[in-house]
Formats: sequence, structure tokens, C-alpha cells
Amino acid sequence: MKKTLLIGLFALMGLCANLRAQDIPGGLPASVFYLMPEMGKGTLLFSDKSPIPGTYNICAIDNTVRFKDKHGMEMVLDNTEGLVEVIIDNVPFLFRYGVFYRLDPLSSEVLLATLREVTLLTDTKIASYGMESNTTAVQSYESMGMEGRILHFSELQNIPYRMKETSALYRKGAMLSLTKKNFIKCFPDKKAEIEAWFDQNKKMDPSDRKAIIELCEQWGK
Repeated sequence: MKKTLLIGLFALMGLCANLRAQDIPGGLPASVFYLMPEMGKGTLLFSDKSPIPGTYNICAIDNTVRFKDKHGMEMVLDNTEGLVEVIIDNVPFLFRYGVFYRLDPLSSEVLLATLREVTLLTDTKIASYGMESNTTAVQSYESMGMEGRILHFSELQNIPYRMKETSALYRKGAMLSLTKKNFIKCFPDKKAEIEAWFDQNKKMDPSDRKAIIELCEQWGK
């Protein structure tokens, strides 16, 4: 269901064109498995109840909020009903359509929303997951984490993977694709600069988060 909603969103926004995805032959690093380098002090923000402070991280593979119990064991937040945002070490993550978008401020009212998608690839049967290898040597583990099973980094770190990050503009609750029209809508005072940039470059690469932020820092001033 998550996958269907996500594909529908990006098809609607037109963000699937010219995305860069890379198959990585080495093992999965923790910096890809988690959205933050380590668990950090943060807050869960809900639409229908008080914020919940704690120490959190987010798994990029199954989009679950992680925390540790009193024994130091990693646990998963099992009820995300009403969850709107997670802030970890002052970095906000918007929870929408069952996935997390990292938010980077571009101006007083415009943010960059970046989604990370990670697919694990293997040609080896892993019995504990009940997943069979296939002839193409590519296996997606999107069904893992169901029925109470938690994806642990220690079990997956030797598996090759594919990662794709895609960014969109986020303004007043709406996701906007990286088109000239939408940039002008977000930065109307910089219309001339934006038109000049798109005349020269034609389109913005939604997978290059850092470059987008650097460019928009000029337009957001």
C-alpha cells in the first residue's frame, strides 16, 4: 500500500523523470540504513496529542521510527496514527504517505523535502525472511518488517543495495516538483534569476539535494 501511494504521488508530481539510482555492490552502511548518523534527541509531533520527546532515528528501508528500550534494545514505534513530523537533532522529517521526507529550509516559507528510497539486492535465499532468490539476482525486501519483525542493520549490512534520493519543494502543505513555474511561485522576487538559470540548464536534477539547496540559498535571500 505504501509503495502504491508513493508511486502515485511521484507520477502526479512528475518527479520520476531522469532520477539517478545506483546499485552499490558493497555492503549496506549504517549511514544509508538510517536517515541520521546516529540516534539523537528529538520529538515526535502528532496532530491529535502532545509531543513525545525522546531519542530517535528513522530506518530508510521501512520508514519506521526507531528508539531503544531501557535495556538498550532497538525498538520500532508501532503506532504512527496522527504522526506528522519527527525532529531529530534539530533536523525535521515530515511523515506523509507513510514515508519520511527530510526538510531543509530554503526561505521563510519554502522547504526542500527529500525522500530516500533504499532497495536491498541479493541473489541469496535468506530463510529467516522467507524470501526466495530469483533469476535476475535482484530481490526487493519491501515486505520485511511486517508481522512484527524488525529490520536490524546488523542482519543486513553485508547486502548490496540501490539508493535513490528525490527532492521536491514543500510550501504551505503542498509538494511541488522542481519546475521553473514552481520555483517562481516560491521565489517570486527572483523571477529573472530563475528564468535565466532554466534557460541555461533546462531542468533541475531532483536527486542532487545539496546542489538544489546551494542554488536556492541565493533565491531565498
